[in-house]
Amino acid sequence: MAKQKPIELMHYSFGVSDGNTCGTCCNLRIVQYNDKRFRKCAAYGGFHSNKADWAMRWEACGLYSKPVSYQMISDTAKRTFARIGIYRDDTTQLDGQMRLEALKDGKGD
Repeated sequence: MAKQKPIELMHYSFGVSDGNTCGTCCNLRIVQYNDKRFRKCAAYGGFHSNKADWAMRWEACGLYSKPVSYQMISDTAKRTFARIGIYRDDTTQLDGQMRLEALKDGKGD
């Protein structure tokens, strides 16, 4: 599994802002540590973590142009995301897959 980016958690939580990038969002902050500058999202939080570095080119989330005054993603959600990522529940039936109802009455499709 490829490493997921923090913007994916923002998209999952708040949707996508079509046609906009994080680089023009009011929630993007530039912080400086010693002689290095880093971009961070105020809504995502994690100003002291390199796991929360932000890219200006990313497609913005649904909070685009909506100023936030506090972190919108919990640390627990971030830890879960880092451990298992995001998996959407896909309930479409695959070719050859049996439905639960078919198993109950003992007959296959």
